[in-house]
Amino acid sequence: YQNTTGGTNTFVGLNAGYGHTSGDYNTYVGGNTASGATATGSRNVAVGRSAYNQATTGSDNVFLGDNAGNSVTSGSNNVILGASAITAGWADTNSLVLGYGAVCIGSNTTVIGNSSTTTTYIAVNVGIGTTTVHTYSGYTTLDIDNSTNGGLLNLKKAGSTGGYINAGSGLQALASSGNNM
Repeated sequence: YQNTTGGTNTFVGLNAGYGHTSGDYNTYVGGNTASGATATGSRNVAVGRSAYNQATTGSDNVFLGDNAGNSVTSGSNNVILGASAITAGWADTNSLVLGYGAVCIGSNTTVIGNSSTTTTYIAVNVGIGTTTVHTYSGYTTLDIDNSTNGGLLNLKKAGSTGGYINAGSGLQALASSGNNM
């Protein structure tokens, strides 16, 4: 093991934290977890075989699952839950990735599920761009707000916009041959 100046770390499992040299307050549990590179990050938690295996300088990350986050080298403030769930880039930051094989699409993003996921169920009201979701008795609400341009709900079919609802101008239907709304 190469831990030379790091302190208050916990490594459990064959080669767990093997390449770790100087970061503090890390917890690595599982065979080969955080073992694939020389790591100096702090306050990371990785649980699962080979999770966070390319770690170098990232801090304040949580990885849970077999091979979870094994592409992250220097990214920080990530939460990656699910076997083989990864980030899109080596240094993505502030990302939330949930589900088996889910792949983050970049820094400051949230991904739920992988390309095989067919349904995402949210049983509550949802706010996008707002912390104050307006509720209506008996209805589940999707509340979209933007202080500059208003909310916009883009409606697509096979990747092509068929119409949208804009808070400023109301429903806008975009008709084209074979793709009328």
